[in-house]
Amino acid sequence: MIDIPNIQHLERALDVTWGELTGLEPRLNELLWQVRAAGAGCRDREDVERVFARFRNALADLVGFRGSHQCHPVLGSVGAYQAWTAAGFPAVTPPDAGKKASDTER
Repeated sequence: MIDIPNIQHLERALDVTWGELTGLEPRLNELLWQVRAAGAGCRDREDVERVFARFRNALADLVGFRGSHQCHPVLGSVGAYQAWTAAGFPAVTPPDAGKKASDTER
């Protein structure tokens, strides 16, 4: 099973919200739409991992300690990267993504 944290719980724990992130860096919202569009055909966990992997570098360029905003107190934090991931990963995850492709073909 894929462990996807509840975004509200994660926002509280990291002290950063999705709204705050997109207000500071609007390209994050566009990236989320690209992830959703690319993930529309995901059927299983392997599909999700493959699709989401294509966007990890673009995300890291925008938020986190490696990104273009690395000196920003919010956008440069690991929490910003984790909060975006918590919002983005479920956007491509189908309800039965905890199963392998071989399990769903039976």
